[in-house]
Amino acid sequence: MSGVQELSLVVQNTKQQHTMIIYKTFVNGIYVIKNVPYQRVKEKGKQSFEILSAETMARLAEIQKFMQLNSVFEFDYQYFLAIRNNPVDYLEEKEIWDEKQIKQYVLKEWLDKYHEYNRILKFEKSEAVKEKLSLFQKKFRTLEPIHQEIIEKKYLLSEEVKDETVFHEMRISRSLFYREKSKALLKLGTALLKEEVLCH
Repeated sequence: MSGVQELSLVVQNTKQQHTMIIYKTFVNGIYVIKNVPYQRVKEKGKQSFEILSAETMARLAEIQKFMQLNSVFEFDYQYFLAIRNNPVDYLEEKEIWDEKQIKQYVLKEWLDKYHEYNRILKFEKSEAVKEKLSLFQKKFRTLEPIHQEIIEKKYLLSEEVKDETVFHEMRISRSLFYREKSKALLKLGTALLKEEVLCH
């Protein structure tokens, strides 16, 4: 499950047990995480074995979630620890956010579920849903007026509204509508995605 490259550091040495930290590559499906600290334990008279501490396993889960969210397939464990307080800086620096993926993200994870979330709140008290809608409204209000209007008419006021209906109501051309709709989805998706990365 892990690669073969490794560095080692002795952390414990007793008469009965010899323990060192080795840095190896961890592979889980398509995700590769380098420089992961394993503990190699050698007990007297027995074969050595390697384990991951609970803290390391928690960090790996955090890194893999970050990688999945941002379509990153190879990462460095030690580097993540250095930038984990503000991973958005890394994402902007590397320019790994694809515009198409951001638009798909905001559509699938937010706009397509907007009415469902509101229906849930009518019948039950869900703090998680309430917080999600609150975050959405907060980011939605930062958009330019034309982008707010497009998002609202297309996705928020009712379900399954045709594009033609929206740009006719707004009295704008088809080309302008699609151009500004694309910008609106990209800006809203980026704002929500950054917030989600920082929260995790």
